[in-house]
Amino acid sequence: MKPLPSIFGGDALHDRLPERGGVMTDRPDRELGCRTHTILWRSRLMIFVMGFVLCFVISKTGVLTISTGTELRALAEANRTMSQVTPSPRGTITDRKGVVLAENEPSFQVFAQPSALPKAAELDVLISRLSEVLKLPASGIKTAIDKGHLRDTVRIVDDIPYEAALGLFVADLPGIHVETVSRRRYLLGGALSLSHLLGYTGAIPEDDVASYKKQGYRSIDWIGRTGLEKAYESILRGTYGVATVEVDARGKPRRILEANEPVPGQNVELAVDAAWTASIEAAMKKLLEPSGRTRAAFVAIDPKNGAVRALVSYPGFDNNSFAKGIDSETYKKLIDDPSNPLFARAIAGEYPSGSIIKPLFAAAGLTEKIITPSWAVQSTGGVWLGNRFFPDWKAGGHGYTDMRRAIAWSVNTYFYILGGGNEAFKGLGLETLMKYAKLAGLSEVTGLDMPGEANGFLPTKEWKQDTKGEPWYIGDTYNVSIGQGDILVTPLQMARLAAIFANGGNLVMPHLLENETTDTKRVFSEEVAGEVRSAMRATVTEGSAMRLSALPVTSAGKTGTAQWSASKDPHAWYIGFAPYDNPEIAYAVIVEEGGERGLALSITEAALKAYFAPEAPKVEAAPSLTP
Repeated sequence: MKPLPSIFGGDALHDRLPERGGVMTDRPDRELGCRTHTILWRSRLMIFVMGFVLCFVISKTGVLTISTGTELRALAEANRTMSQVTPSPRGTITDRKGVVLAENEPSFQVFAQPSALPKAAELDVLISRLSEVLKLPASGIKTAIDKGHLRDTVRIVDDIPYEAALGLFVADLPGIHVETVSRRRYLLGGALSLSHLLGYTGAIPEDDVASYKKQGYRSIDWIGRTGLEKAYESILRGTYGVATVEVDARGKPRRILEANEPVPGQNVELAVDAAWTASIEAAMKKLLEPSGRTRAAFVAIDPKNGAVRALVSYPGFDNNSFAKGIDSETYKKLIDDPSNPLFARAIAGEYPSGSIIKPLFAAAGLTEKIITPSWAVQSTGGVWLGNRFFPDWKAGGHGYTDMRRAIAWSVNTYFYILGGGNEAFKGLGLETLMKYAKLAGLSEVTGLDMPGEANGFLPTKEWKQDTKGEPWYIGDTYNVSIGQGDILVTPLQMARLAAIFANGGNLVMPHLLENETTDTKRVFSEEVAGEVRSAMRATVTEGSAMRLSALPVTSAGKTGTAQWSASKDPHAWYIGFAPYDNPEIAYAVIVEEGGERGLALSITEAALKAYFAPEAPKVEAAPSLTP
């Protein structure tokens, strides 16, 4: 048999073919075929697997490119750029004469951007270097960074010196940047009570950060925390500028790609007279200190439109301490002071009204037509109700008393009978008395455009039963009729009451902006208001405030003494308006534990002299009162 050709050349295959019994078989052919088949199968499998992997890679690349390409490009762009916010200059606040009361001054603040800070040992080195530049404990810096590690930006320190800011610029620490911001500076000029009015700015409280961030604030921003700074935050703040900045691998800015400039906040002009406010405070200090009194309030509004001309809570405080970040020791002194200088008593103090409410009840009696101006009672020193005696303030009484005399001399007997009646006269009764008190704006906030105003309180029969577990007695009505008992009012509410009789019967809404227009509501007819107005004039010309008749300006008013404690002196009140023929201001003053009317009248006298002086007092734009 002729040998088979070998693919390897020669007869090598044939030479290795086995033989059985000297005869060649076909088994080698079958084994060769099997081997060849296995090689082909494995080759095809490998090609299939490689093709599958290649297709998977190609498809995945397509998915990444098509489906997530935009997102990846955005991430890459975010790593290359950053948004840089430029706070807008806060609007200034001036008084009605243009005196600046709140302005801005530059301040350097240090912030950390957690995402750009180094890790582990490198962070410790950075903190150590930052501690050296700022001259602050490293532990405090580390605490600030650790506490804010989940925030976008962390405030390290406020208000650093220029030299320290320059040192940080030179140090070029990764993740640390210095921002030039405007810190609030208040020019009080001796009128510390302006701090109650203006309020102050401060850091966003931790619990409110999320809410403010939804409004477009950063967690590191400062906001108006109290007073007008809070009430007018939205217009004082302005609109922040935003720039898109290209950064390097360390997060440092290289160039600005796009920028929107900040829009400054609006300036606010107040109706308040800062110089007059300062003069009132000076008078309070001079008059109260010798007698040991330390707490008082004075409010004056324009009776025609409600513009607030003075809003004095004495004593006051320096809000610059808060604007720069008050320390715990200074704050503790303020809150531990028994005179409570942080309390805005002109709008939040609630006191028994005493006799200054009597003109209101006289007007109610005229309106209800149960009395006329000539209706009179015989005052003999008080009124007996069963076995209980309700005294007049003058032993022996005031004799024959009509409405004019009752208001001028604050005759209790007249108002006991007007309010609660007697066997011969029905009287207004509690419900009618409270009806007119509500019409005059008592027991509700006036709507003044600053936070913190109190409501006051007017009692009802139901309230007494629910609260004290006893019915309402006629004696309770007697007490309410002269402003004692459970009535509570604020100085601002009582200045507004005085304005009702100054302007002919209208209730005005007090406001702090000079050019604001607010609504008025008629409470009494011009005829009724005119009768009461004339009686209040008699208080000055012939009654309990006759000392004011020596002033060069005519005025009208009502004195009051409010009992509030069995062991302490009563509060001293006075309300009024001036000039009498064409009132420019309506006012209320209270001296806590001031005793009789003397101190309240003395403060009123000083305030009227200053307001109507030929040359109005001037206030200097003094720097911060705090070192």
